[in-house]
Amino acid sequence: MFDILSALHNRLRQSEFEDAIKMMWAIWENRNRKWNKLPHMNGIQLLDWVFSAYPNNPTQKTATNPIDVPPQPKLKLWKRPSQTRDCVNCDAAINQNSKGVGLGFIWRNWTGKIQLAGMVYIPCNCSTEMAEAWAIHEAIKHIPATITGPFDIQSDCQTVVAALNNPAPPLSAISTLLHKIKTKLEDFQDYKITHMFGLRFSKAIH
Repeated sequence: MFDILSALHNRLRQSEFEDAIKMMWAIWENRNRKWNKLPHMNGIQLLDWVFSAYPNNPTQKTATNPIDVPPQPKLKLWKRPSQTRDCVNCDAAINQNSKGVGLGFIWRNWTGKIQLAGMVYIPCNCSTEMAEAWAIHEAIKHIPATITGPFDIQSDCQTVVAALNNPAPPLSAISTLLHKIKTKLEDFQDYKITHMFGLRFSKAIH
């Protein structure tokens, strides 16, 4: 996956590269919803949602002839952090019928401009909470050098978010991983871990 991202970055303009990242992320999320038998979008709906949810320029004009598409699931858009705060969205993809976990994260500044994106595949079976915690762990491991100020960590797994915000969370199967995440975050002065809604991958088990 890193090779693909590198090739795209070398061949595309910055705005085109950011559009490619947005589409890859949306396809990732939409596919996971389909795997978990949740409402998902067709191709046209997905394109329309991506470019309305994550515009390249907040001031860009809306298309004069928007595409006419069937009604799509009601989704909340990216949760913009406060001005001057950066943000990372973390998520995990699990196919319940096969072995393997996909982890994804996107670092953006407060305007939505992509700073860094990554995907990691782990050939193992684990719980949804463990996978979501690993996604946060990978995001913190790969924090961009350009991010030096306060930032938000957004995850759609409420269980993991609550555990990370709890000074003394109860012991669980993911306690060791949560401790690793908290230890890494000790290097930073100002951060927030928040629960966000979007194309929730595994709604039934979050």
